[in-house]
Amino acid sequence: MSLTPIPFYILCGSLGAGKTTLLMRLLEHWKAQGHRTGVLMNEAGSVSIDGPRAGTLAEQVMNLAGGCVCCDTKEDLSWGVAQLVRDYASDVLILECSGLADPAEVVDAVTDAYTARLATLERVIALLHPITTEESHSSAYVTTQAIRCADELILNKRDLYVPGHWEGFRAGILEQNPYARLWETSHARLNVADLLSPHSSTRPATPTNVHFSKSHKAHQRMTY
Repeated sequence: MSLTPIPFYILCGSLGAGKTTLLMRLLEHWKAQGHRTGVLMNEAGSVSIDGPRAGTLAEQVMNLAGGCVCCDTKEDLSWGVAQLVRDYASDVLILECSGLADPAEVVDAVTDAYTARLATLERVIALLHPITTEESHSSAYVTTQAIRCADELILNKRDLYVPGHWEGFRAGILEQNPYARLWETSHARLNVADLLSPHSSTRPATPTNVHFSKSHKAHQRMTY
């Protein structure tokens, strides 16, 4: 077991945005790099649907049933992290949140004193797409939290929307979080190495206009 906390990634976002597709791309990348990846699946049902797929590329997959991360589930998360690190010698961890899990609660669980000794939160990756149907209040809240917590904002399914609709969707996202790195793509297709690369996200004391340029200031935009 590593004595140094290993990197922990949170993958969250709106329902149907393509999180599992992106998860598989991340797992393929880490496997090619020789990593022993541990996956925590936070699915709503008692039986994992995506877990078997992830298990083809990950060292070990654990399911946190229930869909949310709160109360007892936080203890399950800490226990899962400990087991993946100590028993399976994972050297990178990723949690795929369900559409019911509040990412802020997940961040709180991952950064508690016990879990932080084993894993350090590397970044929060939020995958989003324009919603054409009315969301439930709880689902809309979770999506908003994902946007606010994200270090990486991936706007997916660009190919399905007309330019005017897409521009409005993007502008609404940037109003809520102008400091994360922004990606625009379809089918969750992007350069994973670039996604995982370090970047600065200094938040100014006073909000400023968002800049779209190659020299990353308040926000960097990647289009695929």
